[in-house]
Amino acid sequence: MSSLTSACPTPEVDAAHRVDPYWGGLWASHVGGVAVAWASRSSLRRAEQHGLGRMRALERRWEPEEAFDLVVAKPGCLIQLAAINLWRTATGPQLTAITGRKGRNTSTDLPLLWAAELIQKGTIVNGAFSTSSLPKLYRPDLRARAVDLEHRLTYPEWLGLSAGQPWSVGSQFDRHNLLTTELSIRVAEFCPIGQVFGESLGAWPLLFGPDHPLMKTTKRAADAVWVRPDGFRIAIEATASISSVMKEKVARWVSAIAADESKSLMVVFVDVSAPDKHGGDRVGTITRKILAEEANSSMDMKLAKVPERVAFARWRDWFPAPGMVDPAFLGLRVELPTGPPAARWERADLLDPYAIPFNPADPIAALAPLDNANLLYGVPHWLRTGPGPDLDAVVRARAGVPPATPISPARRAHLAAIRPTGR
Repeated sequence: MSSLTSACPTPEVDAAHRVDPYWGGLWASHVGGVAVAWASRSSLRRAEQHGLGRMRALERRWEPEEAFDLVVAKPGCLIQLAAINLWRTATGPQLTAITGRKGRNTSTDLPLLWAAELIQKGTIVNGAFSTSSLPKLYRPDLRARAVDLEHRLTYPEWLGLSAGQPWSVGSQFDRHNLLTTELSIRVAEFCPIGQVFGESLGAWPLLFGPDHPLMKTTKRAADAVWVRPDGFRIAIEATASISSVMKEKVARWVSAIAADESKSLMVVFVDVSAPDKHGGDRVGTITRKILAEEANSSMDMKLAKVPERVAFARWRDWFPAPGMVDPAFLGLRVELPTGPPAARWERADLLDPYAIPFNPADPIAALAPLDNANLLYGVPHWLRTGPGPDLDAVVRARAGVPPATPISPARRAHLAAIRPTGR
């Protein structure tokens, strides 16, 4: 990994220098179990009131209302909060990589967000070794007042923070979320990708459109969404274990993809089961079996090209050992259930437009997610490559104000030449 060229412009927190959440032993089952102790400001305050300890000086430096006001006035805090909201769970180094925020000017970003009761901080608890050298974890506070921010921010600031979506804390599964965040950052670092989004932008109505026949009642969301430079979207489902609802989950994805006539999206189930998990490749074997059966369950599925848009990958195939990257990761090689029954699984690179073609009816509209993402604070900052759409036009349209009349170059030159009269 250290020999690859990383797009992350902050080398001290690139993939080669961050803690490896998969191979690093953080969640190893054979060491007596690992957990994350999460703390909010309100919970520590209650513990202090009952004589169970004292908050540190920095933790008591601001009262919640004061901290909330400072967050509103400090753009760096909004950038950090946007990343935590988008990715649900992240370590300090992951946040630094995503946001590019480092140095003394950023030292109060996270403490202010915590004091304002907008985020929680977590400490990995493991009885087998000292955790003092491990990074802190951060996630949205379950009782966050972030919705109040909407009334305190400018429209561009609110879009940058929330992408215009309702505020929610999302799923809270520490290992699962941390692995999804790390995997997406690595894709942004090493692969020719257009953009990567976290769970808060993976809601099915955003992926398939509100008019999709399955969107009326669903609250489902992909764990992450990667967008190719041509606008094709790759929904990620990180799978660490096999539950009783796995077959239903796959069936719903297959049905949604079959009904998606735009063929602008596919789903990849990524096996992130623990490397020391008992049962060997049980998660991968069962996941592949269910995917193959559901994607090829009928002629209608095959005619809708569902097998070409359902894929499987393993973390340990892309990253076979600590600090190592298989060359297949650079093109995002996966397996598709497109072969005959005797040899069902075939390999393809997700980033190869010839292997996974995309022919949008409107190529300009297909690129809109990439253009709009330039407004968002929470995506990897090196992927924000342009100014984004004209927000003034959006605000005028929402307010019912006619578009501004463009000024001719001659008129603009005339106005620029007028000297102020002083009156």
